Amino acid sequence: MALLLDPLFHYWTLTGDSRVPEIVVKWCDFLDRQRMVPDGSKAYYVINCFAGLDPKEKPSALGPDMEMHNAEIAYTFALGSFFNKDPKRLAVYRKRFDQLFPLAVAQNVNRPARAFNWAFQFSSQLIYFMQHEGG
Repeated sequence: MALLLDPLFHYWTLTGDSRVPEIVVKWCDFLDRQRMVPDGSKAYYVINCFAGLDPKEKPSALGPDMEMHNAEIAYTFALGSFFNKDPKRLAVYRKRFDQLFPLAVAQNVNRPARAFNWAFQFSSQLIYFMQHEGG
C-alpha cells in the first residue's frame, strides 16, 4: 500500500484533494481493526494472491516474511497520523507506529539483496509525518 499512499500524498500536496486524507484514514482504520496480528508485530497479508491454491490455507494466513513489511505498515500509520485530527484515532495510529517501526529497523534487511530498498523506500517522509501528526 505504501506504493499507492506515497503518490497519493504527493497528489494531495499538489491539489489538496479532500478524498486523500479520507482514503488514508479509512485504510489505517481497516489495518488496525482487521489486518494486524494480535500482538501488533506485523500485518496479515491483505490480499493473498495465492489464495485457493492450498485448500488448507486460511485467507488471513501469515506469509513467511510479513515482518519485512513493518516499515511499510509503519509508514502507513505515520501518514494516517499526519492526516488524522481525532485524538483517539491518533493514539491508535501512534501506538501501531511505535510498535512497528522499531521492529522494522531491527530487522536484517540485507537478504535478499533487494530487501533494504523495498523495506525503506518510502521511509524518508516518516519524520515529517510524525512531526506534523494531527494535521
